[in-house]
Amino acid sequence: MQSLKDWLKHRNKIENNILENEKIIENAYLFLFGIFMLYYDSYTTMFNNQWPDKFLLYLELTLGVVVFYKFAVLECAEAKEAIFIAVILAFFIVVRVNTGYGQLLDTALLIVGAYKINYKKILKVYLGVSVPIIIWTMIAARLELVTNLIYNQEGRIRESFGFVYPTDFAAHVFFVVVAWVLLRQVKCSLFELGGMIILVVFLAANCDSRNSELGILLIVGGVIYLKVMDYIAVKKNKKYYPSKLIKWVCLGSPIIFAPVMILLCRFYNPNNQIMSFLNKVTTERLKLGKRTFDNYDIQILGQYVDMVGNGGSTEKPAYYTFIDCSYINILMRYGLLIFIVVLLILEIIMLKNRSNLYILGLIVVICLHSVMEHHLFEFYYNVFIILPFASFQSVENFKNKKINREERKICDETLRM
Repeated sequence: MQSLKDWLKHRNKIENNILENEKIIENAYLFLFGIFMLYYDSYTTMFNNQWPDKFLLYLELTLGVVVFYKFAVLECAEAKEAIFIAVILAFFIVVRVNTGYGQLLDTALLIVGAYKINYKKILKVYLGVSVPIIIWTMIAARLELVTNLIYNQEGRIRESFGFVYPTDFAAHVFFVVVAWVLLRQVKCSLFELGGMIILVVFLAANCDSRNSELGILLIVGGVIYLKVMDYIAVKKNKKYYPSKLIKWVCLGSPIIFAPVMILLCRFYNPNNQIMSFLNKVTTERLKLGKRTFDNYDIQILGQYVDMVGNGGSTEKPAYYTFIDCSYINILMRYGLLIFIVVLLILEIIMLKNRSNLYILGLIVVICLHSVMEHHLFEFYYNVFIILPFASFQSVENFKNKKINREERKICDETLRM
């Protein structure tokens, strides 16, 4: 009997130590994620960023240690997850070495480090960094503490509010709305939705960023639709479940938008009336995508692509080579392997949440947004990209697990008596 008591005591001590260590590692990850956000977000503004030498290297090493300790000591991933984690790390590191794009390693570490961390905690850090940066940069631009780029493009007056380009500012606002709705979901009030519409009006009046404006409007419309459907279902004492058709359309969106845009760009012909019309609608995205395919071949492990765009200066470049479309951007710069992994990441998140239309709908809107803009693979814009291994478990389930642990402790105490 004494040996049983000693064993129970030893087991509880080990469990408590593990829980304490898990909490420390989780908080360390969230803190480092916030620093990464701050670092990368700063380079989307016009502030004169002077980070200490080798700051990013030390940050990467610290996160690497946290991730290594997490999996070497605390976590034991399932076979399928372990394989995909190994694939992500291997592919991202190899392509990082081949192309020189440092962001790949940072993204890989953040993806893997988010393993089993509740996604809402990650979203709160994301919003806790992004929102203050947006507000402070806007204030600084108004106070002339930072350059406020204002573009006059064929009569279109577009203001950047301290960011490198009007669409970059608008994209920050769009992805903040995405994160906010992802956090709030059905709890989004009409007041909040009204605030989002005001943001659209503000962006339309000052930035003429139609892509992000459309994205926010689609999100508002989607939330209203789901709230109405939930209300109708509750009136009938039922719960609203999306149809299989809606689920399949959402699940198919990444693997529809990506190849369609790639094929349209690759085989763009200005003499084709339909393609010419689509090129006009997408503000010459097809023409610019075709230019990229003319200058570069698709590489399995990616390649360095020299990109010259409008950001950071009101001077128009002599030869515009920036790849705006996310799908072309990822495919041509990071290669076929990373392109496939990115699509798999989106599909994994959607499959894990296939009954949650808020998550499915948000990813669909992001995929549509990515047709025109290059932020799909940038975690400091699109936080979804680091969430494939995060926990989407509800707070209620988390509390139940905590209660179960407490119940087991009570049972242990009873056995000791």
